[in-house]
Amino acid sequence: MKAARLADLAALGAPLMLYGITAHRFVGFWDVGEMDTVPYILGIAHPPGLPFYTLAGWAFSHAFPFGSVAFRMSLFSAICVSVAAWCVYALVNELRRDAVSGVLAAWLFAAGGVAWTVATRADVHAFEIALYAGTLVLLLRWYRQPAAGRLYITALFFGLAVAAHPVGLFLLPALLTIVIAKLHEIEGRPLLVACLIAGLAATIWFLYLPLRSAYVTAAHLDPVAQLGLVGNAFWDYDHPMVPSNFVDLVFAQDLDVAAGLHAYASDAYFNELASFVALAARELTPLGLAVAAIGAFAAARRRDLGVAALCIAGMAPALFALGFHDESDASRYFLPAFVMLASLAGYGLHALRFAIVRVPVQVALFGAAAVLVTTQPTISGQAGDRRALDQANAVLERTPDNAIVVASWTLAPALAYRAYVDGAAGHRTIVPAWVGEVADRLDGWSARRAVFVVGTPEGSVHSIRLERLSAQPELYRVERTTAQL
Repeated sequence: MKAARLADLAALGAPLMLYGITAHRFVGFWDVGEMDTVPYILGIAHPPGLPFYTLAGWAFSHAFPFGSVAFRMSLFSAICVSVAAWCVYALVNELRRDAVSGVLAAWLFAAGGVAWTVATRADVHAFEIALYAGTLVLLLRWYRQPAAGRLYITALFFGLAVAAHPVGLFLLPALLTIVIAKLHEIEGRPLLVACLIAGLAATIWFLYLPLRSAYVTAAHLDPVAQLGLVGNAFWDYDHPMVPSNFVDLVFAQDLDVAAGLHAYASDAYFNELASFVALAARELTPLGLAVAAIGAFAAARRRDLGVAALCIAGMAPALFALGFHDESDASRYFLPAFVMLASLAGYGLHALRFAIVRVPVQVALFGAAAVLVTTQPTISGQAGDRRALDQANAVLERTPDNAIVVASWTLAPALAYRAYVDGAAGHRTIVPAWVGEVADRLDGWSARRAVFVVGTPEGSVHSIRLERLSAQPELYRVERTTAQL
């Protein structure tokens, strides 16, 4: 029992220590800055709204009152990915009862570049992979020892994984594989109850979106709405108190999935698959992939249905991401595949039964994880990365207190963080938009308040003149409009 506790601690604690040391301490650019901000202020995130992550992040960032809010959200991600690493250990231990191989597999997963990056910044995919991997552990335990209680907790975790991010839906084929195999042992009522639990766990959190939108509107919490722009980022994305807006937000109607999946109908898909193999080799090292291949071969010989379900759950989101070219950071969708491959590496390590082979391979796999730790670019300087914070502060220093600041998505989240989390923006109003999106309003705004633009103005905007004030960050003042000439 003591050895088992030590293995649990090693699988969870070592990644958490690594991630905690290298976690971002300051607000980030783009979506990272949004996730640093939205949960803390109980706002509404980009599609599909991410209400479960928002509420979980709010709870953690307020319950853990140490360091900046950005660091707290980074630490939340660190805990989540560390839990996912522990789940790799648990999967190997569940499949082969080999704690040592499980710990090594967990470390191999944790030291990968994608896992490490997601673990050290505010990212919903960190939360998602913890729930995704946790569901797989519970599913395999139920497969080995079917019981109604285990089925219910598995259904709960599946529902929560779907609520955290739509990638959780890719667990469904694996769940169906195991459930169909166990249909002869399942009564109808427990299966129905499990379906209800999963459905409720997946959907109830989305009530937050219209309710919070209505409250934000009634309480006038969003200063951008006072400029006549309703449904902007951070406080009230898409204004989901309106039913049609709620549907658009949750189902990401502004995202053209059909067009994004063009690779499935072209030869390019096979090139993308080759790129994934190359990425997996960088993530887990070539040795890790080789041992995973041994694990897959050993599982196939044993006709292990649990491993088959694990492979289905791992590859389903990866295959989607390979064909969906509209995703700007597809590597995060590969985290389930990396959980799968790391677990197969643990399975393969166990398959090398003879000590004359097994011990050297264990040492080599430990060495592979150590090499990843010492060569990942995320380890140096990340904790002290102040670029987004410094640029946001520079904008605040160069603009008057009552200014309207129109900022593109690169820096808008960091400015929103300073405004809504730190309360450091004074009476400035941060408008997250490209200047062309609000061009028709600039004339009226500039008649009453000073207006500034952050970021490269894309395209030409008729009748608007911009005076450049600085290059880093790129800052312009709206000088005059046609109405003023």
